[in-house]
Amino acid sequence: MKRKKIWHRLEPMLQADFLVRDRIPNYLGNLVGKRLLDAGCGDGYFSRLAVKKGAMVEAFDISDAMLKVAKQSDSTGINYQKGNMLEADNLFEASSFDAVIASCVMCAFDEFDLYKSISSLSKLVKEEGQLIIGSNHMDSYLMQAESGWMKFITKPIDDSLTQKLGVEFIDQFGRVFFREECYYHSPERLVDAVENSGMVVLNVEPQYPSKNDLTHFPKRWGDESKIPYHIIINAIKRSE
Repeated sequence: MKRKKIWHRLEPMLQADFLVRDRIPNYLGNLVGKRLLDAGCGDGYFSRLAVKKGAMVEAFDISDAMLKVAKQSDSTGINYQKGNMLEADNLFEASSFDAVIASCVMCAFDEFDLYKSISSLSKLVKEEGQLIIGSNHMDSYLMQAESGWMKFITKPIDDSLTQKLGVEFIDQFGRVFFREECYYHSPERLVDAVENSGMVVLNVEPQYPSKNDLTHFPKRWGDESKIPYHIIINAIKRSE
């Protein structure tokens, strides 16, 4: 029951909710009437948040299980479909979204597919539209930061700009609910991938918890206030 509550949550319950998903709207301005794509939507938390703020949302994920979870929650105003982020430009019409969001999904891709996925997403953004990437911050891994929200189960062997690692994710009750191998990319590599796609980067901002964030599930927070676990990159498509 507790795990089901996490997947169908309507308010922040995970580290990335507080530090990424709930903060992305701050970069988007007024969402009323905007057409937004939630790329790699997972359980649909951000899609539900965007709809509540007035956006028209398309969302896709490669996982049938996650799409099933997303559709079991309130999906009013959200069009979910299955899709591969590496081929996102084949799923939708080019230049058709005011904003494309990729939240906490770039860790699924190695260096090569990172560039390919961002390039695919950028093709869907309208002129003067936005591409926002919310991703893990490499410093948390390189510095072996400690947190009650997640635990690194491998150690870095060098200072490569992309690192493959093992990590456990911990819920608000202190239980491991997900383990995976993933990729962390340095801010420099993420920015390069976004700029390489033709987008103009406006903001590159490490994310730290606010005082209010720290009042929620206080036993889960650790080094987040001094070592960034997440980063948000905001970019815009300019005419050539």
